[in-house]
Parts: sequence; C-alpha cells; structure tokens
Amino acid sequence: MINDYIIILVVSVLVIFTLFGLWFLYYQINQKIDQVTQSFIISQKQDLSKDILQRKLQAYERLSLLLERIQYPNVIRRCYENELNARELINLMKIDIQAEYEHNVTQQIYVSEKLWEIIELTKEDSLSTLSELSVDMESYQSEQVLIHALIDKLSHKKYNPIDKALLAIRTEVNTII
Repeated sequence: MINDYIIILVVSVLVIFTLFGLWFLYYQINQKIDQVTQSFIISQKQDLSKDILQRKLQAYERLSLLLERIQYPNVIRRCYENELNARELINLMKIDIQAEYEHNVTQQIYVSEKLWEIIELTKEDSLSTLSELSVDMESYQSEQVLIHALIDKLSHKKYNPIDKALLAIRTEVNTII
C-alpha cells in the first residue's frame, strides 16, 4: 500500500515537473516570438521612415522642378512657335503651366499645407499675370511684343513668387534633414 502511494507520489511529481517544464518552454518560446516580432516591427518602421523621407525629398525635388518649369522663359521656350499669334501663345502658356501643376499635384501629400499653399499661389500668380496681359491683347501686334511686355511686367514686380516658393522649399527641406 505504501508502495502504491510512493508510486502515485513519484508519478504526480513527474507530472508536475513535466507540466512546469512544458509551461516554462511555452513561456520561453512566446518571449522569443515577442522579441522577434518587436525587432521585425522596429525594422519595418525604420524602413518605412527611410522610404517616407525618400519620398518627401523626391516631392521637394519635383516641386522645385515644377517651379523651374513654370518660369516664363522656360514656358515660352516650350510653347513658342513662329506661326502663333499673341493670343494663341498666351493660351498655350496657360495650358502648359496648368498641365505642369496637374502633373505634380499628388506631391502635396508629402509636403506641409503651408508649402503647398505657396505652390498653388505661385501657379495662380503665373496664370494671373498671363491673364492680365491677355486683357491688353490688341496692343500686341506680335508674339515678340507680348514676350517683351511680359518681361517688362516681370521686371516691375517687387518680388518673384517663384523665388519665394523655391526658398520655402529649401527652408522646409532643411527642417527635415
């Protein structure tokens, strides 16, 4: 009878040790899985941060290029054709500026609202200047006279909105790098 109790006691102790060992193994495996998971999440966040930074920098580059492309000398170079009259040239320039803007509109998700507002205002200023010139369309006998009037109008401006927008881009880039 005592032998039966000893056997039961030994078996019970073995079962308890086995259960404790299994629980301890389960606990260790879970800890290791948690560590690996956390390490993976941190790695993914770092990769995502690098990717976002890269995309932001590309957005700033594209917006800088947009501003360079909507400067009047560059727009004139792309749009000018000998057979165009002044009205056609202005309309073509407006279409070109709007198309450049629309091509880059998605970049707004990577830059601050303030910077995007500056970009929009710069585009609107460029279109507005062309619209102001088109009001006096009859005074331009040729597209050459229009180009000179545009240059004259720009030389009388106190500031160049494109230069201000480029400065705003550089300032914002300096805050993130």
